[in-house]
Amino acid sequence: MSDHHPHGPSTLPKLAKCVHFLGGKTAGEAASRGTMLHQQIADALNFNGSPSKAPQVELEAQRGVDRLHKLINALRGVEQQFSLFNEDLEELNYGTVDAWGYSSKEDENGEKILTIVDFKSGAMIAGPQAYTEQLACYGLMLMDHEQMDYCEVAIIPIDDPETEYHIASFTRQEAEAIVLPIFERLKDGSQQPQENDGCNWCARRETCAVWVKPAESTLPLVDALPTTITREWIEASPQNAGIALSALKKLEGIFDDLGVKDRIKAALESGEEVPGWKLQRRKGAERLDTKAIKARWSEMTNDPIPATIGEDSVSLVAERRSK
Repeated sequence: MSDHHPHGPSTLPKLAKCVHFLGGKTAGEAASRGTMLHQQIADALNFNGSPSKAPQVELEAQRGVDRLHKLINALRGVEQQFSLFNEDLEELNYGTVDAWGYSSKEDENGEKILTIVDFKSGAMIAGPQAYTEQLACYGLMLMDHEQMDYCEVAIIPIDDPETEYHIASFTRQEAEAIVLPIFERLKDGSQQPQENDGCNWCARRETCAVWVKPAESTLPLVDALPTTITREWIEASPQNAGIALSALKKLEGIFDDLGVKDRIKAALESGEEVPGWKLQRRKGAERLDTKAIKARWSEMTNDPIPATIGEDSVSLVAERRSK
C-alpha cells in the first residue's frame, strides 16, 4: 500500500505526535518486500480466471488473502484510492486502501458491516495501537464514501503465523474525533515541533528546532543528561540508563544525517585507512523458495506443512516524551 499525499493516512500516527513531521526517508529492503507482497495480494484478489492459471504468490501473501476472506464476505475494492474532505469540501488528504467490502456480520440495524483491511508486513513492534490514527482515517474515508456511520478496520499481519488480525471499530463521531484535530493543528500552524520517536523518519530533522542544536549543546540531548557520561552514572539507576539510551538514539540519527557511515565506507573502498574500521564482505543470506517447497509438498501429501512457532518476545520501545 502507498500513500501519495504528504499527510496521507500512514503519516497520521506521527503527525499526531508532531504536526511538523514530513515523510521522506528512503525505503529499505523491508519496505520493498512489503510492496512486493502487497502487489501479490492485490493480484490474487483481483484474479477471476481459471484456478489453474491463478498467480503464484508467496506464503505470506496467500496468508493475507486467506485471512481477508474470513473477514469480508462481499469484496468491493482492492488497492483503491479515497479522499478525505472537510465540511467545505476541501481535500484534507487521500490514500490507498488495501481492500474493503462488507462482512457477513450485521450491525444492530440489520445492515452488513463495512469492513476495511490493511495488510502489514514485518514485525509490529509497537503493537496495533500505534496505527489508530491511520485506521480511523481509512474508516472515515470509507464511511463518507458509503454513507455509513459505523465500520470495522482490520490489520492483517501477514508475517505473523498465529495472529490472524487486529480489529478496531469506529463510529463516524469517534473517527472524526481522532483524525480531524490533527488537520486543525496542521492548518493552525502555531504548534511547536515536538521531539518523539518519529524524528528519525522525518525529512525535516536537519532543520528542526528540537533536533538540530548548537554544537555546545548537541550531546546534552536531555535536560537530565550530565555533561560527561560515566559508567557509574549509567549504572546508578534504570532512569539514567534510559536517558543515556535516548541520547544515543538521537546521536545515531544525527550521524545518519551527516552520512558518517557512507563517508567511512567510501574512504576504505578507495584504499584510505580509517582507524578502528575495516570492510568485511558477508555472504548473502540463503533464502528458501517457499513457492517451490509448497508445490512439492502438495504433490506428496494433503497434510499442512509442519512449522515451528517461536516463543513470544518482548521488545524495548521508546515512549514519546512530553515537553
